[in-house]
Amino acid sequence: MTTLEQMTAFIVGDADDAALDHIIEAVNTRRAADRRKAETVAAATVTKGATVQLAKLSPRTSTA
Repeated sequence: MTTLEQMTAFIVGDADDAALDHIIEAVNTRRAADRRKAETVAAATVTKGATVQLAKLSPRTSTA
């Protein structure tokens, strides 16, 4: 198995643009999955009567 030190050395010294793009995509995918998991856990812990804050909302536009 590759160690963190080996992977870091590869990224810093040997990775070409395609490899870097692949690594960045993998990191972004992992972080998105971690965010979804954290949001799911947070949503599951909301109880009746809890104060919540709504975020990332915008008005619905009419299609008629």
